[in-house]
Amino acid sequence: MSGPDPVGWDACAAGWDRSSAQFERSVQRVTVELVDALSLFTGETVVELACGPGGMLPLLADLVAPAGSVIAGDISPAMVEAARNRAREAGASGVEVHELALDWVDLPSASAGALVSRFGYMFAEDPAAALGEARRVLRPGGRFATAIWDQPEVNPYGVIPLEALAAVGLTDIPAAGDAGMFRLAEPGLIDQLLLDAGFTDVVVKPVGVSFAFDSFEDLLVWINDHSQRVTSALAEGVAGSVEEFQKELKLLVEPYVQSEGRISLPGVALVASARA
Repeated sequence: MSGPDPVGWDACAAGWDRSSAQFERSVQRVTVELVDALSLFTGETVVELACGPGGMLPLLADLVAPAGSVIAGDISPAMVEAARNRAREAGASGVEVHELALDWVDLPSASAGALVSRFGYMFAEDPAAALGEARRVLRPGGRFATAIWDQPEVNPYGVIPLEALAAVGLTDIPAAGDAGMFRLAEPGLIDQLLLDAGFTDVVVKPVGVSFAFDSFEDLLVWINDHSQRVTSALAEGVAGSVEEFQKELKLLVEPYVQSEGRISLPGVALVASARA
């Protein structure tokens, strides 16, 4: 059961798929922390929700091989297809990819030893219910790990495109708790949601990341590929909106320009781990 796709992930699935390798490099530190928290071992079943184009699947499959299995899911059929292709191309065995929502996970109770979601729960319709579903799917003592984005002020990577949109009157400047990537960024919120869902041993750790682009043009391609919010707003804007957006964006990224025009935009994720 996939449920609705309110963020429009199908529309940006091709872009996410094209730049999957770059995304994996950018968030490698987050991935390492998630995998460490899961303590995966051969022969067990691990579930990944909001798997996107499947960048983590080869790694997860390798960690539970040869007798283990990976069940991955995403709300977007296009992301599911991309993830299946990535697992197949990587030769990852024991991987299944299905349309699965966060808020209602169509898997049996107590069926997995570990569950992970990298940058998914901010987009759940009801994050509290979604975390309750994660605990239901895990066996008693099962390991849980997720990554969400920290507050907007420490995430130029995610904020600057939206600030450029706001400068031309096409959106509001994001704040912690707003719908979107910063929905769970309020201090202590993910901790409390996990405890309320019945998890124990909750640990939340900030992890820095950096998104590097060879040029301003490469940054524009990335934004067009990844941000349905930006592309939709610009498509609906008045004549000249795209040019004005790009002008404002260039001013905002100026402090992050390095040698030879390269741009490095920092960010901070929160990696939360717990036990069912």
